[in-house]
Amino acid sequence: MSTVSTPAVSPLRRGRWFALALLLAMIVLIAYKHSALFFVPWLFRPPDFSSAIIHMHVAIVASWILLLLLQIVLVRAGRVAWHRRLGTAGMALAVLMLLFGILATADMLAREPDALARSIVPITQILSFAVFVALAYWKRTDREAHRRLMLLAMVDPVFGVLVPYSHQLFGSADRFLNLSWIFLLFLAANDLWTRRRLHPVTLWGSLGLMLLQDVRGPLGQTGVWLAIAHWMRAWGV
Repeated sequence: MSTVSTPAVSPLRRGRWFALALLLAMIVLIAYKHSALFFVPWLFRPPDFSSAIIHMHVAIVASWILLLLLQIVLVRAGRVAWHRRLGTAGMALAVLMLLFGILATADMLAREPDALARSIVPITQILSFAVFVALAYWKRTDREAHRRLMLLAMVDPVFGVLVPYSHQLFGSADRFLNLSWIFLLFLAANDLWTRRRLHPVTLWGSLGLMLLQDVRGPLGQTGVWLAIAHWMRAWGV
């Protein structure tokens, strides 16, 4: 009696599923934050549209999350050509995220007098996101580099979601340790499992993010950044 053997799933293929699960986890965290702050309250009271910039920023972030989910579906369905075409169009959405992320920070500065120093956090978050997304687009024909760059693009936005829990565990969210590094650890572990070594994107991207998150707190206290924050506050958006 003959039996049909099931082909073994290669470590590289399992690693792709792991990377997909990691990206979905970050998407869920970011979607949870924005739902809790903006969308769910609409069910109980009329929304406050006194800041159109903030609402447009949230709408663009929500659109980006939906785009990422659609891109994941297209890849899983084998529609790689559609995935690439939509990714090209999605670069316009990424530019809007950068623009409205900066404007939302200026809006925060106008509303919160004590936000000068900490305004460096959302600015560096949106800039790091933009850099990684631009690099991912540049490396769109290199599947392994592209996937890792898109994952890294989401890590610093997740930092903002996990800030309260990082404070509770470590006493700080931007010096030496924070919970967003868990995703960098998982990404590195996935590389070691599937490749037996770190992919250069994982190595240098993770080190760059860790350095950024550690130094921006002190940089936010410098006269140079405070001058930039005062200038942004004067935009009056």
